[in-house]
Amino acid sequence: MPVRPLGSSSLQCDRSSGLCSCRDGASGARCDECARGYSGAFPSCAPCHACFSLWDDVLCQIKRDLEHVLIGAENVLEGGAASGANDSRVQELWRRLGEVQELLTGADRERALQGLAQSLDDIRAEIALTDGRLMAIAADLNSTTTQETSARKTSRI
Repeated sequence: MPVRPLGSSSLQCDRSSGLCSCRDGASGARCDECARGYSGAFPSCAPCHACFSLWDDVLCQIKRDLEHVLIGAENVLEGGAASGANDSRVQELWRRLGEVQELLTGADRERALQGLAQSLDDIRAEIALTDGRLMAIAADLNSTTTQETSARKTSRI
């Protein structure tokens, strides 16, 4: 496979694996793209500002958290483990979580950064509404349990 001499540390890729060894700042199958943490158009790749690694760490953590939430939400939807799991608010939250996941895994970093803040705000609002609803359900459950306990005590007397 031909490589770009400006991005590769050698003129040939590994014959058995096909992988090329790229110089710092270059990536891709042919070492012809700017690597993560670098910006610009190849071969004029420049290191991103020092804050990139901080934001990159935050985005990676959000991605891990999102994957955990998606697995949990999928389990609830499949198993019906919670009352109201299939209602429209939960479905909307699921859709928005999917959008964020798409932004985090997509190749368009600019679009990801622009859409991430709005999507996270939307998700936070949906989570707050859902949390309030779950708290109301928990309060109703506690009240029902208290009433049941009281009724049992009364029926024994």
